[in-house]
Amino acid sequence: MVYDGGAFRELPALSLDAEEEFPAPLGRLSCLYTLHSEVATLPGALGAGWVSFSVAFPPRLTALLCALRDAGMLGRDPVEVAGVRVAPRDVLLAVAGRAAHPGPPRVPRDLDHLRVIAVGHGPGGPRRAIAEMRIAADPERGLSATARGTGLPLAMVAGWMATGTLRVAGVVAPEALDPELILDGLAARGMTATRMEG
Repeated sequence: MVYDGGAFRELPALSLDAEEEFPAPLGRLSCLYTLHSEVATLPGALGAGWVSFSVAFPPRLTALLCALRDAGMLGRDPVEVAGVRVAPRDVLLAVAGRAAHPGPPRVPRDLDHLRVIAVGHGPGGPRRAIAEMRIAADPERGLSATARGTGLPLAMVAGWMATGTLRVAGVVAPEALDPELILDGLAARGMTATRMEG
């Protein structure tokens, strides 16, 4: 799903956005469009004409997901199997859920690298800004990079709301908050953003 000039547009599952070069050890990865909340919230908050979200998985996982897509296993239209109509996607989710049986906890060693590219117009003409943040797992606490990158900002903001440091009510999108407060809070917790123009 992308936001394009005033309308949301659905794209085929796992459509290629771009090939991007990331810092080591990640290297060059395929970035695939995916549904994410920013596509819904940023157009209204920033008046953006184009918003998309893509994700780059390790190459083996990307190849597996694309093979499942190409085999039709992400489809929502039911097919008949042994006299029963079932959506391929439902079968995939049921089988994958059964295969993910519990075992001893694994020590998380993942790495997330976030990249935001903003293109617009400012004084003097077109402008492009890039912000990046690398989030590592915290094996001592048993937290994956994804858990840290998702949970830590939420917990941080909830704590500020509880203490009155941040005065907002209800659920708000992150872009409605003071970006410097958020970025400073994340930096204090080991998650530092780098910004550049180019």
